[in-house]
Amino acid sequence: MSMLWVAAAVVAVGVLAAGHAEGKKQDHIAKVEEQNAMLSRRNAGAQEDDQRERARRFQGSQLAAIGESGAGLQGSTADLFRESLFSTEMDALNIRYEGEIGGRNHQNAADMARYDGKQVKTNSYLSAAGALFGAGTKSYGNSTKPKSSGSLNG
Repeated sequence: MSMLWVAAAVVAVGVLAAGHAEGKKQDHIAKVEEQNAMLSRRNAGAQEDDQRERARRFQGSQLAAIGESGAGLQGSTADLFRESLFSTEMDALNIRYEGEIGGRNHQNAADMARYDGKQVKTNSYLSAAGALFGAGTKSYGNSTKPKSSGSLNG
């Protein structure tokens, strides 16, 4: 085997190893991003539950205050209470929405990392094949050159 082939094989193996390593790195990044997506959604769910619990306590104290005042739950008092119910529910839903957006952002990052990893691996195969093809072409070109006889005809 000529030095040309040995050099090409070394280059090809190096390119494949680098592509494989980068692919594994991107797979790891994707797994971390998927975990972050799950955590974002779970965290938002817990915050949403907390928001609703705080809202129930607040609304209970509002009802107690309305009852103590003797105003009753009618007219403008009822309107204010309904507005409070609506506002606290919107707060809870906004927490859920933000968690979902965060989760989707992390999932998109995971998908992109997986895509990048596949591209790097594919490119490493192509580069390795190119190195070997180039060596083969050069070797073939060298083997078809006419050999000099070593004598000078003058």
